[in-house]
Amino acid sequence: MKKITILAAVVALLGSCAQNTEDTINPNNKAEGRTIYATFDNEEEETKTYVENYKYLRWHAGDEISFFDATTHNSQYAFAGNDGDAEGGFNAVATGEGTAIATTYGVYPYNAATSISEEGVISVELPSTQAYGVNSFGKGANTMVAVGESATDDKLFFKNACGYLVVKLYNESGATVKSVVLKGNNEEKIAGAATITATYAGVPSVTMADTATSAVTIDCGEGVEIGTTAETATEFWFALPEITFEGGITITATDTEGKEYEKTTTKPVVITRNNVQPMKALNATFSIPNNEIWYTATEQVTPYATNVFGATYLPQQSTYDSETQKGILVFDGDVTNIGHRAFYYCVELTSVTIPDGVISFGLESFQKCLNLTIINIPEGVTSIGNNAFESTAIFEITIPNSVTNIGNYAFMYADLESLIIPQSVTEIGEGAFEYCRNLVNVVVPNTLKKIAMRMFFGCQSLASITLPNSITSIGYQSFHSSGLESIAIPESVTSIDAYAFANCYSLKGLYCKSTTPPSGKTNMFSNSSTILKIYVPTESVTKYKNAYGWSTYKSKIEGI
Repeated sequence: MKKITILAAVVALLGSCAQNTEDTINPNNKAEGRTIYATFDNEEEETKTYVENYKYLRWHAGDEISFFDATTHNSQYAFAGNDGDAEGGFNAVATGEGTAIATTYGVYPYNAATSISEEGVISVELPSTQAYGVNSFGKGANTMVAVGESATDDKLFFKNACGYLVVKLYNESGATVKSVVLKGNNEEKIAGAATITATYAGVPSVTMADTATSAVTIDCGEGVEIGTTAETATEFWFALPEITFEGGITITATDTEGKEYEKTTTKPVVITRNNVQPMKALNATFSIPNNEIWYTATEQVTPYATNVFGATYLPQQSTYDSETQKGILVFDGDVTNIGHRAFYYCVELTSVTIPDGVISFGLESFQKCLNLTIINIPEGVTSIGNNAFESTAIFEITIPNSVTNIGNYAFMYADLESLIIPQSVTEIGEGAFEYCRNLVNVVVPNTLKKIAMRMFFGCQSLASITLPNSITSIGYQSFHSSGLESIAIPESVTSIDAYAFANCYSLKGLYCKSTTPPSGKTNMFSNSSTILKIYVPTESVTKYKNAYGWSTYKSKIEGI
């Protein structure tokens, strides 16, 4: 069995005065203005021929190359050394035959289709799918070529045929990435059929064929958990031919749930052979396609109203898996609205994922979805319609900063436990949270001017709430039958309507900060706690005791 010795990655330290050999990968630091270092897990079995500290090429045991000499073509050789070796012997696995050529050649990785012409032009396939490698390219991704000094030379020095683009992704909430796809915006050829010309002591040059493809995918197998900060972002290395993406690039990452994150750049991106081009870390926020709605349900779901989405519902293309209870509703265009009674009384629904392009939830859109526990409101939604989530099992929801209006009875009878109303909201309709019996915590923004009629009626778990100084009125029955134990009425409040705090049996203290009594009704505190104390500024006690509505409760009024 013939044995050849391959010397790989005999390198000089970057920044030293030693010769910068072609066997070293040179980081291009222009993108971030600093020297970049990375560690590598030597126990990662799936990564072959990797980069150590962004500089040194290393072999893994079992790496395979194509070898050509005067009488044999595309012979298969396997590395006999150990993981992390910079050089070592390769043993023949299988040999081939071919026409005479002037010198020896080696090509990594081995491919049965690799061939060479009499003139020494190598035909290869640059992989369109590359395996993920930890802080490096994956097995078989990094095409390398070695040219001997003569037809009998069995000491080969491999040189990189590609350059490297490093995409860095993180997600603040954590995510597991299944694949990352790179494309040039001008459809540049970056994978598939290519030829390589190389000479002894020269550098390889790659020419892509007309039949080459314009996308490269990094396959992450079962998935790769990405970092949660820019500093801990996970690297995805693309091995690419030397090329300039004149119109920028598009990166599409897909997580293990099938959700996507897409980033498009417009500035040119230059890939040069033997150089690493790192990108700045990207906060990958994954979402579903804009023409789909994802859901889980106890059985397949069809929208109650099919013409209220801003696009046409396609039942034939929609899917449901009874084993996972996961379904996808498909539309012929982007979903922009969840309209009137879109999923009315759909008791099968347990969760819904809404695409990012939606701007509104319409009247009764999920009313009486009794088992619906989870739904997202995408950034960009401006309004939540009347009764939109009435009588749902939703216990937690994030209202984005784009929402300005929450309609009448929007969350009535929902299982909400806590709620943050963002500063963008300027209007909340009557009864919006009526009978949310589990609601314990509410953050009211200082953009709101009134507590509308019956807004927190029957919220039995709501023991306290902070009203901002923007509030000018407290509406009819707004806290009727709630669990309030104490509440402060800001100076900005000028009126309190009838039964606002009626039947609040736990209410012990009401603190009015205004020196001028707000206009009130005689039944503001009807049937409330017998131990209720109304605390007002000391200098205003007489005013409150004589004011209409307040005078009914003068025995409870004290100065503070």
